[in-house]
Amino acid sequence: MSEKKRITPAAAALTVVCLLVIGALIAFDLFLSGRECKEQTVAMDTVVTVTVNGRKSKNTAEKICQLVSTLEKENFSRYISGSDVYKTNSSKGSSVEVGSSTVDCINAAIKVSEASHGAFDITAGGIVSLWGIGTDSERVPSQAEIDLALASVNYKAIAVSGSSVSLSGGSVIDLGAIGKGAACDEIRKVLEEAGAQRCVAAVGGSVLLYGDGEFSVGIRDPFGKADDCIGSLKLNACCVSTSGSYERFFRQDGKKYHHIFDARTGYPAESGLASVTVVADSGVYSDALSTACFILGYENSLDLLKEFHAQAVFVTDNGEIKITDGLAGNFERKN
Repeated sequence: MSEKKRITPAAAALTVVCLLVIGALIAFDLFLSGRECKEQTVAMDTVVTVTVNGRKSKNTAEKICQLVSTLEKENFSRYISGSDVYKTNSSKGSSVEVGSSTVDCINAAIKVSEASHGAFDITAGGIVSLWGIGTDSERVPSQAEIDLALASVNYKAIAVSGSSVSLSGGSVIDLGAIGKGAACDEIRKVLEEAGAQRCVAAVGGSVLLYGDGEFSVGIRDPFGKADDCIGSLKLNACCVSTSGSYERFFRQDGKKYHHIFDARTGYPAESGLASVTVVADSGVYSDALSTACFILGYENSLDLLKEFHAQAVFVTDNGEIKITDGLAGNFERKN
């Protein structure tokens, strides 16, 4: 006959305490998993805002803000001494060892340059500097100056081999039209590693939507104030980037000159568009494509978007909204 063990009052009390502790830990874990944290910083010459849901959300949000700052200083900036791009521009044709984030960004830029037949080109740094839009030295350069600067605009001057990059012909790399989207792709890696549930990270005009469920993204009215929207998109996890002539510009003799340059002409693009918002799986392509499409115009952008499996919302100079088929049911115009 087996002996029946007797549960003492002390043991019973201990069991109850253990169950309460376990229950509290489970409840606390569930609380943390839904916790939301918001952080903001300034990097890459823009405002970075991050909202993270999930365990250790504050730590994750802080890590993301630090990441974007690091990417600017160590990888993407053409002005910070020691960054990958700065070293490449200063290399006088010699190969430079760069980080994987820089290699990925440059390779993506070359693909978009080829597909857009050079309308988009990250070697237009000389043109950007010549106009100085958004700086204290913005001006309309002479045609002779533009022609001279155009001579060094050639994405084919970039050679990538493994983790090495070289640049020839006096070209100057400027990742301003693609770096913010590339940062969104690096942010996604941090979120995956942290096990975050959900996140909205905005690096200027490029936004990462991460996690399950639906997101609502407002599209700025290019003719209104900074917080005015012409409508919104209902989207699942993806990346969204907007390029518009309202971001940085100046006027001279009654004419508006904005910061989005057609690399083929050396002048601000004149495609009949006020803004383009591109939706893609990756930030590096949503960012580059929004610029390329702004330069090319609506009709000439459609094949480019198809090639990269992307969708877009175009706003023309006269306020007309054009939406690619893949977003037709996702856009709601503001009344």
